[in-house]
Amino acid sequence: MSIYGKVEGYALREGRGGSDVRGFGRGMVNLLCCAVLLFCQGCGYHMAGKATKLPPSIKTIAVPTFSNSSSYYRVEVRLTRAVINEFITRTKYRITSSEEGADAVVSARINNVFAIPVILNPSGRASTFLITISMSVTMTDRSKKTIYYQNKNLSFREEYEISSDPKQFFQEDSPALDRLSRQFAQTVVSGILENF
Repeated sequence: MSIYGKVEGYALREGRGGSDVRGFGRGMVNLLCCAVLLFCQGCGYHMAGKATKLPPSIKTIAVPTFSNSSSYYRVEVRLTRAVINEFITRTKYRITSSEEGADAVVSARINNVFAIPVILNPSGRASTFLITISMSVTMTDRSKKTIYYQNKNLSFREEYEISSDPKQFFQEDSPALDRLSRQFAQTVVSGILENF
């Protein structure tokens, strides 16, 4: 045994070039880095804003405020805003609210919005509601009048609870609509981008 002793089961030896442990450590680090790079390369991750599934002629997408045939106040604004944010997050297309100058237009019609009680508390009052939105969505090319995406029967549901204590009352349908809007936007934008 040399004067350097043993470190974690590996004998150190005297001489030029340092110890065997340092060489072993560098090799393991290099091997680990290669393994991580190979793993990340094959698992489908990509940079945000790189989706280019639509025809190359499309540079600008108009997302005007959706039409609302329901009696639910301003739900169309939430859904439109969510789709715009999803396009901005996932693509590099220019997104505008005006159809003028746009290459394609995403339009939607909210057909119905309703909330029904699904759970009753012991006194017989509703404590949990299920909000449901049904709608139709279309994406068309403005110049060619080609339909790139169409779904006439989209339906989304989200539950929300109502506090039984009037002192702690908080209108929970608003956060539920926000969650539902994000789910709708992800579904629609994925459908548009993966349709090609």
